[in-house]
Amino acid sequence: MPTDRTRVFAMMTGDYPNIGDALIRERVFAWVRKATGAADTYVGSAPWAWLERLCVRASDRVYTTRQLGSFFGALLRSRRPALVVEPGELDLSARMFARQVAYLLFAATARVKGGTVVLPPRAVARDAFGPSVWVHRATCRLAQHVWWRNAQSLAAVGRGALAPDVAFSEPAYWIEGTARRKLVVSMRGPRPWPGDRWVRAVRSFADEAGLEVVCAPQARQDETRAQELAAALGGVYQPWGDHGDAEHEARLRGLYRRAAVTVSDRLHVLILASLGGSVPVELAPDPAPKVREHFEAVGYHGVSLDSATADDAALATFLRGAAGRADEIRTVVLGARAALEEIERTVLSAVTGPGDREEALR
Repeated sequence: MPTDRTRVFAMMTGDYPNIGDALIRERVFAWVRKATGAADTYVGSAPWAWLERLCVRASDRVYTTRQLGSFFGALLRSRRPALVVEPGELDLSARMFARQVAYLLFAATARVKGGTVVLPPRAVARDAFGPSVWVHRATCRLAQHVWWRNAQSLAAVGRGALAPDVAFSEPAYWIEGTARRKLVVSMRGPRPWPGDRWVRAVRSFADEAGLEVVCAPQARQDETRAQELAAALGGVYQPWGDHGDAEHEARLRGLYRRAAVTVSDRLHVLILASLGGSVPVELAPDPAPKVREHFEAVGYHGVSLDSATADDAALATFLRGAAGRADEIRTVVLGARAALEEIERTVLSAVTGPGDREEALR
């Protein structure tokens, strides 16, 4: 087991009722877990379900929002600490300025003490605030390992390397020869209703392809929208309901494994669906660049179409074309996973002391 010389500090906060956010943090924390028997883990205001998802152990030292000072104190007292920050979308808005200053302080402390700072694959959210960006650039200059999920984020910060989204490190779970008779729809609740033309296009494609429409949320805040879409599309609504996060994810995986196409404007819906062998499609009015940029980063182009500007013929052509890309998306998924396996080895080596490295890498 690593000694105190390689004490690992992990910051694993996130959007708690969101399976995509949970999935990528679980994956990175699993990398950390290979390097230490007991991690100092800051989880903010996370509920118990989040800790269960991360597989936090009794031996771990867990810190909540009120204990952030204690987390920093432990970092100060440690020898050669390894600091690993959560992956995902990076909020550099004005309201997060103080948080970025804190992260810079943590990173500087780790480096002064001869330690390591690792920033796993992330992406800068839109509407970044200049001072927050400047502070984060300083953090990135201190870090030995920095990865970005899209070229735009790398350009904004100016330090690091491109890497696939961490969700692609999940093992692919499609089953060869499985009948695919579903069209899964999972759209964001807070965004505007996609419109009558969108509904007609999706319904027409489902009828033409002989697919059953199933509307299923992958984030709690999307439940009402999924129910509304099921009614509009004449499809089946699969609720989250009283199921726990892990149970609901298992049900979604079973659904994606039987889906020919999955339509969504959520990145991790489409990644998780593609791991199940379903072709990802972002069809939405005025879609944000996020999904397109992240799939382009792993070599998959043409995932998105703006339904507000495309005519009926373009909508139909787009959906028909997507249905024939199953082999292509599988190749992309396997390539992205291979790239992340290399990053995992790099992270593990970075946070593991020389005496423990050989054992941890087995």
